[in-house]
Amino acid sequence: LNSQKCERIPDLLEIQFFPIVCSSGKTLYVVYNDNYNAKRPITLQSYDNGAPSWQFKAPLPDDCPRTQGSSMVAVDNCIYVVGGAEKINAKYNINTDTWTLLSRPHLASKSHWYGTAGFLKDKIYLCGGGWFASDVSDDIEEYDTKSDTWIVSKLKLPKKLTFLTVAAVNFL
Repeated sequence: LNSQKCERIPDLLEIQFFPIVCSSGKTLYVVYNDNYNAKRPITLQSYDNGAPSWQFKAPLPDDCPRTQGSSMVAVDNCIYVVGGAEKINAKYNINTDTWTLLSRPHLASKSHWYGTAGFLKDKIYLCGGGWFASDVSDDIEEYDTKSDTWIVSKLKLPKKLTFLTVAAVNFL
């Protein structure tokens, strides 16, 4: 963006279908879950714009819910993977290359399947989602990163939405 040019970065280390992506500092993170092969580990790759190369990071724990339809958000040197078909809430610590499974969202799994997440003032907001027209949601859940607690917000999206994308990028 600073150079006003679009530049291609190297390909990922492995093929990614339906990846989820976020950035922290000058590093891009991609989580991938092969939903058709439940025995395969859920992988995390990072791309450091200073290095410039992709690296595998610690995979999500074996007992971690699948990440299909979830969202990612960066918060204070951590990456959170939240929502999705199995109501995941997993935190990746960038400094220690470790994952922690945390309390899961409250609403039915389809409420935030392909919804989106954003971060503001120590809270992650998980919004909308759904797969079929009858499942699409206007729900918002708030996750307090300090106390590891979820609440269903009294606020709603202006309308029921799914396949939302929100990105805060500070990559270049």
